[in-house]
Amino acid sequence: GVGSSVLWVSQGAYFSAASKLYSSAVGMPGEDVTSKFGGDFASVFLLLEVCLKLLSTSLIEAAGVGWRVIFGLYTVVSIVPVVFLSRIADLDPKRRGYGAVVRSALEGELAVAINNEGAGDARRRRAGCLTDNKATASLNLLLSDPKMKYLVPMPFLFGLSSAFSTSVINGEVVEDVLKDDTSAFVGLLSAVTSLVAAATSFAFGWLESRHESVHLGKGLAMSIGGLCYFSVAVQFLSYPAGSDWSLPGLVIIYTLLGISRATYEGTLRSVTADMYPDDGEGAFGNIILFGGSASTLGYVLSVTDVLRCEQVSRYCVEYSDGSVHNVLVMEVLVIVMSVLAIPSFWRAIWMFRSSQSVSEEGSDDEGSVQMSVATSPVV
Repeated sequence: GVGSSVLWVSQGAYFSAASKLYSSAVGMPGEDVTSKFGGDFASVFLLLEVCLKLLSTSLIEAAGVGWRVIFGLYTVVSIVPVVFLSRIADLDPKRRGYGAVVRSALEGELAVAINNEGAGDARRRRAGCLTDNKATASLNLLLSDPKMKYLVPMPFLFGLSSAFSTSVINGEVVEDVLKDDTSAFVGLLSAVTSLVAAATSFAFGWLESRHESVHLGKGLAMSIGGLCYFSVAVQFLSYPAGSDWSLPGLVIIYTLLGISRATYEGTLRSVTADMYPDDGEGAFGNIILFGGSASTLGYVLSVTDVLRCEQVSRYCVEYSDGSVHNVLVMEVLVIVMSVLAIPSFWRAIWMFRSSQSVSEEGSDDEGSVQMSVATSPVV
């Protein structure tokens, strides 16, 4: 939990900074850059996840390796990114220095763009537009910016759905359907989710770019992800017992989860960077806060005694350890959250577009005034 919070908040802030610099360097609209970066990042990230999940399944099934060895291998693999992280360019203008050009990390126009962006951030900081209090950045942004209140239901939905899929679908349904006592096929089916998510992330990243001939808005992409979560919950509401499912049905479920995962890892990251280019720590901190809180709530409801039943019934399902749990509450929560999160996300986008329009009108008016002054005859 500590590692994820630090890593993902830092990655989000770095993502925002890199998107701004790339946009300035190549002249591409900022929202197109975040779409491209979001799709590229999510695709690479999820493809690596596919490889590791398939590795675990193949080692268990083909080589008879135990989970202790698998976790040891994962530990070794996790050290490699740390080595690479030590070599990335520092894009924080505060530590970089406002007058410096980072030629050792980036060359040419991009390096000059870094310098220019740093100067712009310096002016905004002196004007009081940005806060240096990063310890409370998430809370300050949540309380002060109305868009954030409408943005966070989407990561909350993702957190709930992740907890439901991990604890109920992965933990109980797969074992019941495939008689998978060693959880070997969990890795295989989870790899289906990651593979679909990787392909969908790349496709969404391309389609969300406004300069392409076919354009899919980010709001529509997120709505598709929310509807996939809604569909998964409705299907398990209709067929709650593991005995109701078969392998083809589970493949469909894991495919829907993959589409939703793509929108969370790529599109949501892109939208957050668009809305909060100068408040990356606070914005991505709230994404992690609400997503993590929802996951915690989901696991508490799914695997503890909070919703334990006395006997098996339609929505009181017997787990592999012999305990009986109510799954109806989690399914209804995911459905309700889907219904709330999608229009809430569109509300946040509408507010962002409105503020953009006001800013552009103000810039045009200021430019007109300056032009009038410049062309006025000198008396």
